[in-house]
Amino acid sequence: MPAHVGPPIRLPVGKRLAFAVVASILGLAVLAAAFEAASGLYGLYDDWRRAFPKARPEARNIILCAGDSHTQGVGAPRGRGYPEQLQELLDERRPGFYAVLNIGDSGTNTTQAVRGARRWLDKYAVSGGVSAYCPVCN
Repeated sequence: MPAHVGPPIRLPVGKRLAFAVVASILGLAVLAAAFEAASGLYGLYDDWRRAFPKARPEARNIILCAGDSHTQGVGAPRGRGYPEQLQELLDERRPGFYAVLNIGDSGTNTTQAVRGARRWLDKYAVSGGVSAYCPVCN
């Protein structure tokens, strides 16, 4: 037996509006979570396919510059990204003491840069340690 017989029940305008707002917010939250999950999965694939840059053997301190296209140097002349410029400045003060490694990759988001930290830090801890890990994403 049906629970309600007769004309459909209409909610007041205020309740319908509130329901629409709540449903929209929940929908956006689900969409954001799905996007973040997809980014994380791509990040795992991206970590797998990327090779580790080589640190200069004489360097006693390693600075890892992680991030997106800004770090990678997209748009800058080859070898003129901020990590390369930082290497030049440090070499002027203490030649060979620091190795600045550019591990930037276009499209990386902050979550991927932070998740990748353990992998990069573990890799370079063996070769003298990491002095700084600099994730920069917009």
